[in-house]
Amino acid sequence: MDAPPQDIVDRIRPATVVEVVDDICHACGPGSKTRAYLYAKLPNGETRAYCGHHGTEKLPSLKEQRATIIDLRDRIEP
Repeated sequence: MDAPPQDIVDRIRPATVVEVVDDICHACGPGSKTRAYLYAKLPNGETRAYCGHHGTEKLPSLKEQRATIIDLRDRIEP
């Protein structure tokens, strides 16, 4: 008799969550309605959300600051 199939999905590891006030780009300005695709939580607890353009621009600095990053730029439609 064959062994039953194994469930190999990692169900224990929690998903990374970055909670932001609004789902709009932090760098585009206060009146902007530009959707965010890159989210970051800085070590001091502050959060940021960036559009694809500003996310690409800010990513090296965010990594240098050891921010927790969720990058959804691959979801931007051409």
